[in-house]
Amino acid sequence: MKKLVMVLCALVMVLTVCVGVVWAASGGFSPPEDVGMDVVISGAIFDGKMYLGFTWMAPYGEIDKPVIRVSGNFTKRYTVPLMSIDKNTMSCDYVAALWEKKVSKRSCDRGPCRWCQSNGYHMEGRGSSVSGTWEK
Repeated sequence: MKKLVMVLCALVMVLTVCVGVVWAASGGFSPPEDVGMDVVISGAIFDGKMYLGFTWMAPYGEIDKPVIRVSGNFTKRYTVPLMSIDKNTMSCDYVAALWEKKVSKRSCDRGPCRWCQSNGYHMEGRGSSVSGTWEK
Protein backbone atom coordinates (compact mmCIF):
# COMPACT_ATOMS: atom_id res chain seq x y z
CA MET A 1 0.00 0.00 0.00
CA LYS A 2 2.84 2.40 0.88
CA LYS A 3 4.45 1.84 -2.53
CA LEU A 4 1.16 2.65 -4.27
CA VAL A 5 0.86 5.85 -2.21
CA MET A 6 4.43 6.82 -3.18
CA VAL A 7 3.71 6.23 -6.87
CA LEU A 8 0.54 8.30 -6.66
CA CYS A 9 2.54 11.04 -4.90
CA ALA A 10 4.97 11.11 -7.77
CA LEU A 11 2.13 11.40 -10.26
CA VAL A 12 0.55 14.41 -8.57
CA MET A 13 3.82 16.02 -7.57
CA VAL A 14 4.54 19.44 -9.00
CA LEU A 15 8.12 20.02 -10.10
CA THR A 16 9.30 23.36 -11.43
CA VAL A 17 12.73 24.48 -12.44
CA CYS A 18 13.88 28.09 -12.54
CA VAL A 19 17.17 28.61 -14.30
CA GLY A 20 19.17 31.77 -13.80
CA VAL A 21 22.71 32.67 -14.57
CA VAL A 22 25.32 34.35 -12.48
CA TRP A 23 28.12 35.83 -14.52
CA ALA A 24 31.14 37.65 -13.14
CA ALA A 25 33.23 39.91 -15.30
CA SER A 26 35.57 42.66 -14.29
CA GLY A 27 38.14 43.83 -16.79
CA GLY A 28 37.73 40.66 -18.88
CA PHE A 29 36.03 37.32 -18.59
CA SER A 30 37.65 35.16 -15.94
CA PRO A 31 35.02 34.07 -13.42
CA PRO A 32 35.83 31.87 -10.44
CA GLU A 33 35.02 28.15 -10.79
CA ASP A 34 31.93 28.31 -8.58
CA VAL A 35 30.21 30.88 -10.79
CA GLY A 36 27.93 29.49 -13.46
CA MET A 37 24.34 28.48 -13.96
CA ASP A 38 22.01 28.43 -10.94
CA VAL A 39 19.17 25.92 -11.11
CA VAL A 40 16.41 26.20 -8.52
CA ILE A 41 14.11 23.19 -8.19
CA SER A 42 10.84 23.56 -6.29
CA GLY A 43 8.19 20.95 -5.76
CA ALA A 44 5.65 19.43 -3.44
CA ILE A 45 5.20 15.86 -2.30
CA PHE A 46 1.78 15.36 -0.80
CA ASP A 47 2.43 12.17 1.16
CA GLY A 48 5.65 10.53 2.28
CA LYS A 49 9.25 11.21 1.32
CA MET A 50 11.17 10.74 -1.91
CA TYR A 51 14.67 11.34 -3.23
CA LEU A 52 15.55 14.25 -5.51
CA GLY A 53 18.29 13.68 -8.06
CA PHE A 54 19.91 16.28 -10.32
CA THR A 55 22.18 15.59 -13.29
CA TRP A 56 23.71 17.82 -15.94
CA MET A 57 25.54 16.88 -19.09
CA ALA A 58 28.90 18.60 -19.31
CA PRO A 59 31.08 18.53 -22.44
CA TYR A 60 33.32 16.00 -20.66
CA GLY A 61 30.52 13.73 -19.34
CA GLU A 62 27.47 13.37 -17.15
CA ILE A 63 27.61 14.86 -13.63
CA ASP A 64 25.31 13.40 -10.96
CA LYS A 65 24.80 15.39 -7.76
CA PRO A 66 24.19 13.28 -4.64
CA VAL A 67 20.48 12.60 -4.13
CA ILE A 68 18.70 14.19 -1.19
CA ARG A 69 15.54 13.19 0.72
CA VAL A 70 12.64 15.59 0.22
CA SER A 71 9.10 15.83 1.55
CA GLY A 72 6.30 18.39 1.66
CA ASN A 73 7.13 21.66 -0.09
CA PHE A 74 10.79 21.86 -0.99
CA THR A 75 13.26 24.08 -2.83
CA LYS A 76 16.82 23.09 -3.73
CA ARG A 77 19.43 25.23 -5.51
CA TYR A 78 22.26 23.75 -7.56
CA THR A 79 25.08 25.70 -9.21
CA VAL A 80 26.49 24.26 -12.43
CA PRO A 81 30.07 25.56 -12.80
CA LEU A 82 31.01 27.44 -15.99
CA MET A 83 33.51 24.73 -16.84
CA SER A 84 30.49 22.39 -17.25
CA ILE A 85 28.82 24.60 -19.84
CA ASP A 86 29.53 23.94 -23.53
CA LYS A 87 31.60 26.95 -24.61
CA ASN A 88 30.62 26.58 -28.29
CA THR A 89 26.86 26.70 -27.73
CA MET A 90 26.87 28.28 -24.24
CA SER A 91 24.33 25.66 -23.23
CA CYS A 92 23.90 22.82 -20.76
CA ASP A 93 21.35 19.97 -20.66
CA TYR A 94 19.99 18.97 -17.25
CA VAL A 95 17.45 16.65 -15.66
CA ALA A 96 15.89 16.55 -12.19
CA ALA A 97 13.89 13.54 -11.01
CA LEU A 98 12.12 12.17 -7.98
CA TRP A 99 12.84 8.59 -6.94
CA GLU A 100 11.21 6.19 -4.46
CA LYS A 101 14.24 4.16 -3.39
CA LYS A 102 18.01 4.50 -3.04
CA VAL A 103 19.82 1.14 -3.39
CA SER A 104 23.38 0.85 -2.04
CA LYS A 105 26.16 -0.71 -4.09
CA ARG A 106 26.28 -3.58 -1.59
CA SER A 107 22.55 -4.29 -2.09
CA CYS A 108 22.60 -3.91 -5.88
CA ASP A 109 21.35 -7.00 -7.72
CA ARG A 110 22.14 -5.63 -11.20
CA GLY A 111 25.70 -6.93 -11.30
CA PRO A 112 28.25 -4.26 -12.20
CA CYS A 113 25.66 -1.45 -12.35
CA ARG A 114 27.25 1.72 -13.82
CA TRP A 115 25.55 4.03 -11.31
CA CYS A 116 26.67 1.96 -8.33
CA GLN A 117 30.19 1.86 -9.77
CA SER A 118 30.39 5.66 -10.09
CA ASN A 119 28.13 6.85 -7.22
CA GLY A 120 28.04 3.97 -4.73
CA TYR A 121 24.26 3.61 -5.22
CA HIS A 122 21.51 3.59 -7.84
CA MET A 123 17.93 4.83 -7.75
CA GLU A 124 14.70 2.89 -8.37
CA GLY A 125 11.05 3.87 -8.84
CA ARG A 126 11.34 7.02 -10.92
CA GLY A 127 8.47 9.41 -10.32
CA SER A 128 8.12 12.87 -11.80
CA SER A 129 10.99 14.42 -13.71
CA VAL A 130 11.81 17.57 -15.60
CA SER A 131 14.58 18.12 -18.13
CA GLY A 132 15.71 20.85 -20.41
CA THR A 133 18.51 22.83 -21.95
CA TRP A 134 19.78 26.04 -20.49
CA GLU A 135 21.07 28.43 -23.15
CA LYS A 136 22.65 31.84 -22.74
